Amino acid sequence: MLVKREQNTGLPTLTGWIEDVFRELEEQSRRVFGIESVMPQVDLIEEKDHYRIEMAAPGMKPEDFDIEYCDGVLTISGERKMEKKEGDDTTYHRVETFYGKFSRSFMLPEDAQGNKITAEYENGILKIRIPKDKKKSKTKKIKIK
Repeated sequence: MLVKREQNTGLPTLTGWIEDVFRELEEQSRRVFGIESVMPQVDLIEEKDHYRIEMAAPGMKPEDFDIEYCDGVLTISGERKMEKKEGDDTTYHRVETFYGKFSRSFMLPEDAQGNKITAEYENGILKIRIPKDKKKSKTKKIKIK
């Protein structure tokens, strides 16, 4: 089977050009609007007796997070700082890992027990466990007459 191969003409590829345009737009937006935030990805999971939020935050430490619960809203905030030591002569040609402040808020269901929320950080994943209150179950079976 023959595969067509493009010759290197010294011109940028279309996909490379598009990536560069979007990267530049993102960087300009951050400078113009003063945005220094990151949005870590989360998984929202429901199990029989509790809810879980798992946030991907590699390279952070437990003390880098602030977790608050108030009036049915759970807010996770923090900051991932780029550590550069004095005298470090490292030159970065491309940095795709995001650094900066972030904040994510989640409206919890009525049956969530906000006063019993627990959290742990392990292998780059922040795991938050929110027990359910069986008395405040949002599911109700309705009989048809």
